Parts: sequence; structure tokens; C-alpha cells
Amino acid sequence: MQLCPVIKIFLCEPHSIQARVSGNDGGSIARRDDLVRTKASVETADKDEVRHALWTQCRLSKARLAKPVMVDRLGQLYNKDGVIEYLLRRGQGEASASENHVAGHLKGLKDLREASLTPAPTSHDRHDTDAYPFVCPLTQRALNGKFRVVCLWPCGCVLSESGVRETTGVSKSSAESTSPCPVCNVPFAHAALIEAHAPAINSDVVWVNPPAEEQTAMREQLAAQKKTKRKKTDTGAGGDKRTRVQAPTLNDAAPGAYAANQVRRAQENAARNAPPTRDSEAVASLYRKSPSKRDVWLGKQAS
Repeated sequence: MQLCPVIKIFLCEPHSIQARVSGNDGGSIARRDDLVRTKASVETADKDEVRHALWTQCRLSKARLAKPVMVDRLGQLYNKDGVIEYLLRRGQGEASASENHVAGHLKGLKDLREASLTPAPTSHDRHDTDAYPFVCPLTQRALNGKFRVVCLWPCGCVLSESGVRETTGVSKSSAESTSPCPVCNVPFAHAALIEAHAPAINSDVVWVNPPAEEQTAMREQLAAQKKTKRKKTDTGAGGDKRTRVQAPTLNDAAPGAYAANQVRRAQENAARNAPPTRDSEAVASLYRKSPSKRDVWLGKQAS
């Protein structure tokens, strides 16, 4: 028995029929992704790449870190030439918004400290972009962001926090308020290594590339400090607010304005046409021309 051509197509090619039929009218099968809308995936930066960039690149120029390397109070690392170029461009209004977000708190090089970084051993290839260029001089561990790193602000030495604690013996029971740097023996206040709260912005111990929440807290401290300085400049020595003294103005439409203007003009003319005051003999002698030898020989005398 021969089948109808339509029935033959339906039995032999069901997928083709399904592909041609659409609209959930019974001829197609709805899949899960048709019924459930999945949330769009958000692209996030690789944490390892971000960590590598923080410890190998200048925060402003994105060039590889090379001495002299500068560090600010937020623990951010810069190339010195990158900071200078940014300050010049910011003065001309050409700095980008991202650059101002990173280093907008910098007024000049005085807000930075030159970081004393120990280069990695020469066995590493300097042209290897994956290598970390600096190590801790105490533990010889690469500065790669996997452990806490501090910069001692008085001397600029960059060390691992664990190495500083082990070599200086800093603890809550320490009687001294300062400790010598393990590398250069310059004293520094180690209170920040004992306190448990967020690091202070003016501490002798600066955490290099700290976590985002700590850096945000320090940015807030910088903003509050800037606001306090502005309030101090607006107040006098006794704490009174300074008010700008404006020159008195005269309304031409006020009664008596014409007479007052005439008196003012008369005073200005009198002061302008007043005869010069006679200087004393001592003052006049400073401006009097002294007779030269030629005038004395000729019998002349300079007045």
C-alpha cells in the first residue's frame, strides 16, 4: 500500500517538520532556555591579572615599574616620571577622570615617598612580563600581593609585614613606641602594627596595595583631613571666622550721593597735587650726586 506523500514526509522527516513549524502551536517543542530567561553574565576582571598589574605597573602610566618608584599614603605605586606627567596634564586640564580618581589627592611630589624596593634576583628574566620585579629583603619572597607588605614612611623601605614583626619583635607588650627599621635602622613609630583598627592616614607604616575596603577608608580620612584644613584657613587665630572686608560702595541714586562724590574727587585731586614732602638731610644725601674727580679738578661742585 502506498502512503500519502504528506504522511510519508511526516513519518520520515519529523525534525524537518518541527524546524519549519514555530509558534508553540503544538508542532514544536519548547526548550528550557525558551521558557526561562537566564541572567546575563557580567564580565569581571581576573583577580590574578589585577594583582599582577598592581605590583608590576605604574598606577597612572600603566608602564612597568622602574626605579625611582614612588608610593603615596594610600599605598599605591607609581613611576616618578608618570606622576610628573600626570601633574602637568592635570594643571592643563587634560587628565582623565580615571587618573583623577586614582591620584586626584596628590598636590605634588611632597605627598609621595620614594620607595626603597629590593630588585628580584638576576636569575629572573627582566623582559619576562609575568615575573614580579621586587622581593622582600628580609624573607626574599616576591612582592606579588599574596601577603601583606608595608612601606616604612620615614625611610621608604618596603618589607613584608611578617618580616618586620619577626625582626623587630613588635607586640602589644612593647614598651618602646618606636622601632628601628630592620634594613637601614631608621626609627619608625610601630603603633599601626599593634592597633587592630584601620590604618591611619598619617601613620609611619603604610600598607602597600591594601584591600579595597581599607583603601576606601583611607580615602575618606584624606577627604576629612582636607575639609578640616579648609576650615582652619577660614578661621582666624582666635577661632573666629574670617570675613572678607568689602570696599564700601556708593549708590548713585541715594540722597547726597552727588555731594559725596564731589568730596571724594576733591580729596583725590588734593592728594595728587600736594607738594612733595621735603626729605631730611640724611635721606637727601643718599640720592644726591657726589662730585666726581673730574668735577673737583675743574673746580665744579655737583649739586
